[in-house]
This record gives sequence, structure tokens and C-alpha cells, in this order.
Amino acid sequence: MTVGSRAGGFRGLAPFGEEDATLWRGREAETAELLQRASDSRTPVLLTGEPGSGKTSLILAGLLPAARQARLLPIYLEGALDWRWQFHQQMARLGGELPAPRTDAHRLLDEHLAARQLKPLLILDHVEQLIWAEERAIDPLRQLVARLRALSECRLVIAVDRGHLHALEPLSTDLDGLAEARTVNLERLAADAAGALIEQTVLGGGGYIEDGLPLTIAEELCADGPVLPATLQMVGHAAALRGATRAKTYHRAGGAWVLAQTYVATLARRAGGWRTRRLLSAFADQANPRALLRLDELARLAGMTDDEAQRKLA
Repeated sequence: MTVGSRAGGFRGLAPFGEEDATLWRGREAETAELLQRASDSRTPVLLTGEPGSGKTSLILAGLLPAARQARLLPIYLEGALDWRWQFHQQMARLGGELPAPRTDAHRLLDEHLAARQLKPLLILDHVEQLIWAEERAIDPLRQLVARLRALSECRLVIAVDRGHLHALEPLSTDLDGLAEARTVNLERLAADAAGALIEQTVLGGGGYIEDGLPLTIAEELCADGPVLPATLQMVGHAAALRGATRAKTYHRAGGAWVLAQTYVATLARRAGGWRTRRLLSAFADQANPRALLRLDELARLAGMTDDEAQRKLA
């Protein structure tokens, strides 16, 4: 069981990529809405939702292919810290070779746009990471955004976790007050939609699932309210890997919540077990994720010796 392996069309905890566009299901209406809003105005469009609501999958497997068909040039940058590497990789795909490390990114983009006569669509994902980024790391990205927004045909889509809209401020002072009309929200899925998504994902991936079982799984997961797509992916992935695609084998496996807990426990065990989880918890408990911890501090917080911590981190 691995995070990124495919099983019956499911990806588990890994997002769908552009290469998975034919397998990805469930957010077609939101994708069309996002592309429409990005196309009809230069005013930026905000994509938001809870972690696990499918923002990255929507962008990679939905928006990127749709943008290319609409004669837009999508420029996808994920996160705040390694955007230069990603930008150069995309320029390499356009130009056929990797640009020199010190190549002027602005000039390179201008050349590609002029040669192809395409409208640029800048997509910034996981913008909430800017909250913890150093100013010296943010400034070059801010300059790139400003340079692109100065182009008359440029469009901008920004994806950020719900509750972290203040992360937009470092990019530009006019981004944190985007109107509701320029915002696409990804909500949780009700049982009917969740069941349909499970069935479509299985069939799209060439798998099999007993008639009626997708809705049974969805209703179980939605017993306390709508469910996140990430949870569906996790349970669907676990069920496919366990062969729990008939009602009998599914219930024998313990049902949705047992499958979900077993899935997470298996991933944690393969990553190093409970000791690794304690190390990860020590990192997660830091108020500032950028804060550097010495090895002895990390070991103390995780309740292990320096040597044990060193081996787990190696």
C-alpha cells in the first residue's frame, strides 16, 4: 500500500495529476466555473476549501487540461519556496531544454508568450505556505506575479486553504479582499454525490465494485455529515487494495472507518512506525514551522534518545 499508487482509479492521499485527467471525477462543474471566471476578467480568481477538499487535484487534472484547450498557457507554481525550480521546469517543457540557472525568468516567459501567442494563466497553489516564508523568499515571487499581472491578457488563479486568506497579503495588497463573485469554494460531498464519485472512479479506472456498494460506503462516511474527497480517496484506495469490492468482503474488512484507520496505520508503519509518528508530532506541534530544532531538542520532544532520532531522520 503506497500513497501514490493507483488502485481502481483511486490515488489515496496523493493528488491527481494532469496525466490522470481521464480518471479524475467529481468537480467538473467547479472546474468549468473556475475557468470561466479566470477567462472573463483580469481580476484574480480565488479557489478555496478545506485541506482535503481536492483543490490541487482540480487544478492539475481539471483546470490545466481545460486551460490548454482554451488556448491559455497555464503556469502552475506549487508552494512558496521552490517556485523557481518549478518555473524553469515548465519553461523547459515549452522550449525543449532546461534554461540556465541564472536565466531571467521574466524574459524567458515573454519569449514563449510572443512565440505562441497565448494568454498566460498563472496558477499559485498552496499559498498558505507564504505565512511562514521569509521575506527574501517571497519578494522574487511577488515580482513575478506583478510582472505577469501587468500583461494585458494575463489571468491569475490562487488556491489557498480556507481560513488562511491572510496569506495573500504578502503577494499583493489587493488580493486579500477578493469578492465572493471571484471565489470558487470547494465544499464537502453529500452521500449521493460521494456514492456517484466512488462508482465513477472505480469504473473510470477499469475496476469492479458491486452494485449498490458505492452508496453504502458513502452513507457510512456521511453518517455525521458531508465527507471530504480525500477521505473517499483513502477509503476507496484501501478497499481496492484489499479486494473489498463486494458487500460481503467490504463488511468483512470492517467497513469504511476501519479501512481508513488501517490505511493510515499501514502508511505510518511503513514510514517507521510509532516512533516516526512521534517525531512528526514534534515538528507539527511547533508554532512556527520554519523554526529550526536541534537534534537533542527534537529527541527530547519525541521522547527518544539522540541516536534514535538520528536514525529515524536519516
